[in-house]
Amino acid sequence: MNKLKSLPKLASMGAGAIALSLSGIMLAPNNAAAEVCGFIPPGGLLDPCIEGGKQVRDIVVETGSPFGSGPADRIEIEFLQPLDNEHVFDVVYEQENEDTPGTFDPVFEAGPINYTLSYAIDILNDPDSFFDQVEIDSITAGSTATVTKEIFSDAGRNDLLDTIISTNGGIDTSISLFGERLQTLYITDTIVLTEGAAIEAYDNGFTQREVQPTPEPGTILGLLTVGGLGLGLKKKKQ
Repeated sequence: MNKLKSLPKLASMGAGAIALSLSGIMLAPNNAAAEVCGFIPPGGLLDPCIEGGKQVRDIVVETGSPFGSGPADRIEIEFLQPLDNEHVFDVVYEQENEDTPGTFDPVFEAGPINYTLSYAIDILNDPDSFFDQVEIDSITAGSTATVTKEIFSDAGRNDLLDTIISTNGGIDTSISLFGERLQTLYITDTIVLTEGAAIEAYDNGFTQREVQPTPEPGTILGLLTVGGLGLGLKKKKQ
């Protein structure tokens, strides 16, 4: 996975520590391309958001508010360029830079926070590829912070395939979904921070696999025929 850059955990969650701006520390390398899907708030979200053969659509804050006690000004949602057959969808808290207005840096947003974010993700223009695994990762600090990802096969979110949880910055990976042969997944993320916790970002990784083509019956019959002829010739020579 495009692992979030390792950051030292904050020993003390005082106001100054929580307001630490991570200027220049990004989830992706500085030269990595990203499709910005939009911001919460303002300006709404690009729907669908397309990058590298995947699209994320129907991005909605279902319940609660994604903002706690500050200091973030907005949340940037972006779809990174695929790397090693993995597509990464990032949710990043940002604060406007006081020295250069109009530019934003990642920042820890302090809890308490409790909200859900839902979206769908599709594989585009690749009928032989299907989702394999999903991974969740996060940058948090302080006391308890969890990002729980529920993965569904249907838009009504009745068929739950798996649940994975990033607790206090940990990584969790789903079971393989390849056997389901799905090109669309429906996701519900629940982000919960207690007072004294903070979150800078969370990172969603999606891998896919390609179905290997099955030989046509005629091809198999041809191979058997050729094999049979070879065996007959060998017997004649004996």
